[in-house]
Amino acid sequence: PQATKVLSAIATTSESLYLKAIISARNGENVDAVVTNLKQAFAKDSNLKTKASKDREFIKFMNDTTFSSAVN
Repeated sequence: PQATKVLSAIATTSESLYLKAIISARNGENVDAVVTNLKQAFAKDSNLKTKASKDREFIKFMNDTTFSSAVN
């Protein structure tokens, strides 16, 4: 998708990694793809854990133990 191309061309920040996780979720990728991007974002800004734990973009992963472990 176009968004992924744009993200690959900009600097890697916590926000860009968080956005990659959102793109992964919207594209129907599995929880591992989403969590991989989130963990990288959290490494740069741990405050994003709280945001991700409540973000409706990730609602289908909220009950997944892999996701829950990553955001808590």
